[in-house]
Amino acid sequence: MKNKGLTYGLIVVVSIVWYQVFMRVKSNFETDDALPVNTTTALMKRKIVKPDSFRLQANYRDPFTGKLASSETAPTTNPNQLPVATTIQPPKPKPEPVVIQWPTIKYYGLVRKTTSKDPRTLIAIDGYMYKVKQGEQVLDNVLVLKVTRDYVQIKYRKEVRTFEKISTK
Repeated sequence: MKNKGLTYGLIVVVSIVWYQVFMRVKSNFETDDALPVNTTTALMKRKIVKPDSFRLQANYRDPFTGKLASSETAPTTNPNQLPVATTIQPPKPKPEPVVIQWPTIKYYGLVRKTTSKDPRTLIAIDGYMYKVKQGEQVLDNVLVLKVTRDYVQIKYRKEVRTFEKISTK
């Protein structure tokens, strides 16, 4: 046991580290009663500041024409008179377009009998499989408009979308 001294030294170092961790956790749970609490509040007087009134003197040269700027007579205001507040009407809210929540639709392809001319389409709507023809209504407001090998067009609540075939590979 050559390394007994090293082992004892490491035990002391680990003990010091754990002591520090314990003291920090303990200090977070203790309350400090030594902090003074200020119970008196001083009332502050507010200063009333009169608005500063001024008039611009526009007696400078116009940089484009080279002449002195025409001095238009501004309406004189009484410095003691407060400005009249004008009410501004907020703009009318625009009607938000209604967002149509489509059901989950997946197109799996065509199913055709050898003797039939109109193919049927395999469509999954909200997890339920349906075998429908072109022009057939499946659920409330779900109408199959066009059926091809690669995609299907479906109309739902006056909105038309195209769904492509899902590859099953």
